[in-house]
Amino acid sequence: MTTFSLILLVAASIAAVSAESENVLVLTESNFDETINGHEFVLVKFYAPWCGHCKSLAPKYDEAADLLKGEGSDIKLAKVDATENQALASKYEVRGYPTILYFKSGKPIKYTGGRATSQIVDWVKKKSGPTVTAVESVEQLNELKEKHRVIVIGYFKDAKSEASTIFNEVADSVDDIFFTIAGSSDVATAATLSADGVALIRTDGDDSETNSIEDSEITNTIVLKQWIHGYKLSPVTEFTHDSAQEIVGGDLKKFHFLIIKKSDPSFDETIAKFTEVAKLFRAKVIFVLLNIDVEENGRILEFLGVDAKNTPANRIVSLDDQVEKFKPQDDEDYETFTNSYLQGKATQDLKAQELPDDWDALPVKVLVASNFHDIALDESKTVFVKFYAPWCGHCKQLVPVWDKLAEKYENNPNVVIAKLDATLNELADIKVNSFPTLKLWPAGSSTPVDYDGDRNLEKFEEFVNKYAGSDAKSQEHEEL
Repeated sequence: MTTFSLILLVAASIAAVSAESENVLVLTESNFDETINGHEFVLVKFYAPWCGHCKSLAPKYDEAADLLKGEGSDIKLAKVDATENQALASKYEVRGYPTILYFKSGKPIKYTGGRATSQIVDWVKKKSGPTVTAVESVEQLNELKEKHRVIVIGYFKDAKSEASTIFNEVADSVDDIFFTIAGSSDVATAATLSADGVALIRTDGDDSETNSIEDSEITNTIVLKQWIHGYKLSPVTEFTHDSAQEIVGGDLKKFHFLIIKKSDPSFDETIAKFTEVAKLFRAKVIFVLLNIDVEENGRILEFLGVDAKNTPANRIVSLDDQVEKFKPQDDEDYETFTNSYLQGKATQDLKAQELPDDWDALPVKVLVASNFHDIALDESKTVFVKFYAPWCGHCKQLVPVWDKLAEKYENNPNVVIAKLDATLNELADIKVNSFPTLKLWPAGSSTPVDYDGDRNLEKFEEFVNKYAGSDAKSQEHEEL
């Protein structure tokens, strides 16, 4: 997962408090096996009482259990306090919270769905039944629309056609959407399909809509997955706890953010213009509303490099291969900017911190965007750089070790130990997708070597000496 995706999902994790559902089974080491073996389908949440993500998920998980119970479903939802049942947590390799596993006939698989109530329900239903369900009547279709927010329905006269094969492959791989096949022309017509193709029916109250794609346009699985991702969302989707996973978790990785306060006097006019443009780029770019009246969205605002005082504003973010951000030119409206980006003409928006006067005063040298290439790519030296985020817990734990490493090489002119705040400095040629990221540039080379070993002083020194060779005499050796 990219850093930006992680930031979006973390920012969406807002703790919520609600009454616990009696329809969520409480499992312990004494009743776990009996419950799992006694029911064909069981979704189990391993949680910790103090975990913020777990608290955010709890009301949605409870609602999903209540909905399934109300429908008379055989699917059970359960939970395990992993801090009180450590043997179970160890057995099922629980490494973080919440960890959700789906047990089918006693065999577990990892839950890969979203965190909203409807996403949980749709995922377990999909996993508990056939991949594709045949719909034989319009009445049956209407009943399904009442149960599922999103339905993807295919219509193919030739079940062995290329488009039909692609449809079935996508249905097998997408877990949180209900896929159906129209069993008659009447059902296809009700889904707006007058010829072979695929329709997506989204039931969202006044925002409900049905869209379709012809079989000739379905050239591969990526095309169909991106089309589904684009149309299962509204033309503009507000970033919230419920929508976060739907926004970033699909196959379309291009996002146009409108950054604005809903309390802004210009909000109604601005969102109307943004929405009209969004309709022109469905299944090409996901248009997202970021309401900065919401305090928890501050971290996303920081990542985008936008000052709240300078909003409304808009940015495009691409997560295709790496995180890239783009800023519109002064004369570009929403449509012109989006077209410029899709045509590869938009300019990247890179954050840059001002170089501090004392950047080289301490053993750990401070790098920013303006001095990074001069220092890190100096081929006369071996340069080891820590890319960090001030809020990152692992980065904070690394600080004393990194300081000691720098002290060891402080008097060695051939080795530089440095750090760069990657939340304030972005480099077009260096992508940081997690924190901390550690890269070493060996003397005589402009190509970095990634460090992925243990983060302790001994291993760091071995790593530096390996690439710096005879030049790597630490301060400790100098004193001998």
